[in-house]
Amino acid sequence: MSKKLDNHKSIRLVHLISSLNIGGAEAMLVGLVDCLRNKDFQQYVLYFHNGPNVDRIRALGIPVYQVKGFICLYDPIFFFRLFFLLRRLKPDCLHTLLWAANFAGRIIARILGIPVIAALHNNIDQNGRIRIWLDRLTISGANKIIAVSEGVKQSLLQYIPSKRIPEIEVIPNGIEAMSCRERGLQFCKKREEIGFSGHHFIIGSVGRFVNIKNYPLLIEQIPSLLGDYPHIRVVLIGTGPQEWYLTQKIKALDLEGYVRIINDTCALSYYPLFDCFILPSYKEGISMALLEAMSFELPCVVGSYIPEHAVIKANKNGFIVTPKQSFGQIIRRLLEQPKLRQCLGNQAHITVQKNFSRATMVDSYVRLFRSYV
Repeated sequence: MSKKLDNHKSIRLVHLISSLNIGGAEAMLVGLVDCLRNKDFQQYVLYFHNGPNVDRIRALGIPVYQVKGFICLYDPIFFFRLFFLLRRLKPDCLHTLLWAANFAGRIIARILGIPVIAALHNNIDQNGRIRIWLDRLTISGANKIIAVSEGVKQSLLQYIPSKRIPEIEVIPNGIEAMSCRERGLQFCKKREEIGFSGHHFIIGSVGRFVNIKNYPLLIEQIPSLLGDYPHIRVVLIGTGPQEWYLTQKIKALDLEGYVRIINDTCALSYYPLFDCFILPSYKEGISMALLEAMSFELPCVVGSYIPEHAVIKANKNGFIVTPKQSFGQIIRRLLEQPKLRQCLGNQAHITVQKNFSRATMVDSYVRLFRSYV
């Protein structure tokens, strides 16, 4: 046990996450683990799928364990290994993130009598019918649910009977806005490094290359804009299974000189190159990339099925685009109104500092974890 601080008992805390690849939940966990090191927590991180965040957590001095099956990932041996590892670690509390970890964690921890706090980072309808059905069967195994936004909370209540659901608390994701900005500016890329120049208007986006992110829709907007604005360029930062498809789409639309795909696990050094930030997905929890972009005072445009968003307030600190609207129209407004871009960027920066700070997020998690000891 580590030395006791602030008259609180040292807490053995296990974080269980499905993947330590690139993603918003993964980035949030790295930041949370880092902040909890100085708050009298003895932490362990368990994960199923490998990724670059494994090394980042190890660099913080936190023990990291991968849980695998014998024949395939989620075979019976997987569940035995997870059971015995949790029994050996004897956590006071289990914090689970992403669907597979939430599901497996609820089952194993209930057998072992370990309190479980399950975090939801996306709307539950993204999981598919089978997973929703499994959630209905097992969700009562969690002691508490964390939803990163009110929208995520409502999606859970929509698909699962409320009598089966434990208490839900909304804890928005948060970042260290000034630190993000300082690191991004310190290691800022040059436009020439990615084949662009100072007179280009760069539209940026950051995220995994997967269907839910809706990148094809953004790419499809560009040809109609180039006739009036030949200086626009697009930069997509990320990795993922849809990369080949996006590359082929760029070629098919003759956009190879206008749209760049950059594989990089750290986007901070690219934000200073952007003139605006687009998040084309219509469903998100609270995007860490969006918060980072706002910390750089970028005018941000987000997709949403409804004209409301957990972070962006329409026409105040950004724009919201519904399926009946066009991203292209909003991009035109930003191109033609530099003062509007500046105003939205300033308000975005104020929003992320005031409402989405990492310190506030961490305090909420600390209070919650300590309540189960």
